[in-house]
Amino acid sequence: MITQDPEKRTRISSQIIDILAEKAPPEDKNLVRSFAPVILAEASDRNLFLLQPEIMAERLLRHLIFSCFNRRLWRSVFCVILIS
Repeated sequence: MITQDPEKRTRISSQIIDILAEKAPPEDKNLVRSFAPVILAEASDRNLFLLQPEIMAERLLRHLIFSCFNRRLWRSVFCVILIS
């Protein structure tokens, strides 16, 4: 992503990743720490610079938990189909 201020972008992204690591459920911490940099790399400067890191982290965490829940749900459905 082309950015106006690379140092600020790196600092804010690090803050967001730290917040996500603190708040993520234990079983999802590694996934969140791996996936967040990918999402943040594509975020616009406007989103990163105007939203507080806590707000951005909360929004990402809601999405990631939802995605992880769906992954577990589909894995469970797949296992039930295989067992049946």
